[in-house]
Amino acid sequence: MRRQLLVRATEWIGDAQYVAEYEVESGNLCISVDGVTIHDLDPPDSWVAIASVATASEWGTRPDAIDLQRLLSDARFQTT
Repeated sequence: MRRQLLVRATEWIGDAQYVAEYEVESGNLCISVDGVTIHDLDPPDSWVAIASVATASEWGTRPDAIDLQRLLSDARFQTT
């Protein structure tokens, strides 16, 4: 059985824990708050979301934890 490679970042914003997980093989991006999914994006939407905040990555298709951290810090991806 093959393991799914994940890139993951976590950030506390206020009292909520935000988690971004990017599945390298599928390109799926999932953002959750306190364990509840708020965004579940497949390519190309996941790539565009990451590319909108990434500065030195491969245009969102191979993000690292820093790219995902920037994504979590971006107000467009947070709940109110």
